[in-house]
Amino acid sequence: MKEIYVAPENLRTGYQRKLLKLSAKNLSGGLIVDYSPRLMMKETRMIVRQAKIGIYVPKRRKREAISILKMLGFKVVSEKNALGLFEESVIMSLLIPPEEEEGVPIGIDVTGDHMVLLPLKRVLFFGLIDYRLPLYLLGFESNVCWIDTKGFRKPLEMGFEEIEKIPLKSMTNYALSELSRVIGALTIGERYALDILNAMLGEGELFEDVEVPLGGRETQALREITESGLLSRERGYLSGKIYLNAQGLGEPAVVSAIAAVLLSFPGLVIINSDVWHSSILPVINRREGIVWLSRNPAAQLAREFEYRITAEGDYYVLSKLVQFEGEIREVRKRFLPIWRFPL
Repeated sequence: MKEIYVAPENLRTGYQRKLLKLSAKNLSGGLIVDYSPRLMMKETRMIVRQAKIGIYVPKRRKREAISILKMLGFKVVSEKNALGLFEESVIMSLLIPPEEEEGVPIGIDVTGDHMVLLPLKRVLFFGLIDYRLPLYLLGFESNVCWIDTKGFRKPLEMGFEEIEKIPLKSMTNYALSELSRVIGALTIGERYALDILNAMLGEGELFEDVEVPLGGRETQALREITESGLLSRERGYLSGKIYLNAQGLGEPAVVSAIAAVLLSFPGLVIINSDVWHSSILPVINRREGIVWLSRNPAAQLAREFEYRITAEGDYYVLSKLVQFEGEIREVRKRFLPIWRFPL
């Protein structure tokens, strides 16, 4: 492999950094990010890193790579002249693989130099909720389940079919086991997860054979899940564009329904709810295709959401949580939402 370095001033914008990463990938190579420990700038008190940035490519493609980089506006320099000072956020953004930045266009970077893309993985839309973003996302997926606890029924005007029950009998053993664990954690305790699983696999009224402590708030919570009618022993698969109304139900019923959908629905799940419980975190962590709209501070603390969108003044911020030197850090992109730019 041959190393090619670029001038530090060529990496000031997100657009330039993305071009460099894509160039390395398309040339069957990779990115060089050689950075120092933290440095404190005396004048500004800013934390920076010294770094040399470039790409490595197969020897046979070195000349082609230099030509492409120059054509894209990069100045190719020696390793010595590549050394520059960079904010930590720049180093972290360079370390994100280009395939992890692919997604749906949701806006224009505030600098105006590139589109901002949202990977539909695990996304938390936190704080002031603007429904234009999740409604815009509906056009990119054929399988979407919208779970709502706030009475927002706009998806039904867009051709969604309202469902009243989530079939359990066609779920995998793993999915049923995880759902049993969640229900147990929400109600009578995870130690009863196996009893709950057996009750879901049995016949007759749901959970009627579960041996539970007599009385108390936990037993009432289990009864609430049963009486909500959202979980059914029926066979069947959820697919297409469907809407589940969980408005007016308590936390156990809502979280159980969310867990059941996440464990059984193959497409994008949009959850419009402030209801939250930590038992659902392992379920979130094991799948992609989740957009959760919430104002609950507990949801914001969940590291399972790789991407977060928040409104800040006249613009929005898309942030990604990344592992950097053994810590969870945040890379932020400020953008103007796409719906402000009519075609």
